[in-house]
Amino acid sequence: MTILLYNNRYHHIKKDGKLELMPMLLEYRNDEVRAKVVFDDDGKTGYAYLIIDDEIVGDVWLYNVGPPPENPEWPDRDKMPFANPAGFASEERFEPINDPAEIALDWVVGSDGLRQVSVTLKGTVHALLRPGAKPGWCRLAANASPIAKPLNGAN
Repeated sequence: MTILLYNNRYHHIKKDGKLELMPMLLEYRNDEVRAKVVFDDDGKTGYAYLIIDDEIVGDVWLYNVGPPPENPEWPDRDKMPFANPAGFASEERFEPINDPAEIALDWVVGSDGLRQVSVTLKGTVHALLRPGAKPGWCRLAANASPIAKPLNGAN
């Protein structure tokens, strides 16, 4: 397999000669609370999943890799993971994550266990994950949708 960096994203060259984005799947663990966050960029969207005891207890859309679709994709489960559509996604241009060093997590743990995880992308708090919150909050969410709520609405 030939891998190359093109437009700041890793790609591989398929047999037909076309470039295909390589997915990025990263796992961050907090053994104190038996939790992990999985960062998933499949070349279409970026998501974060909060997992405790092997169960997804929180999730949030982080960004679209390309322009937002005009219509919501969530009525068609075959389109998972869903891109956030126009009207729900901010118009701010966000360059996808290319390096794990661009991701940082802040785990907030209380006497009752994990309270939340702040996801920082490229030096800016980008999203919040909380146990039981599906979806979580993202700064690129302009309006609440089944995949993300606006970060400014998190309390």
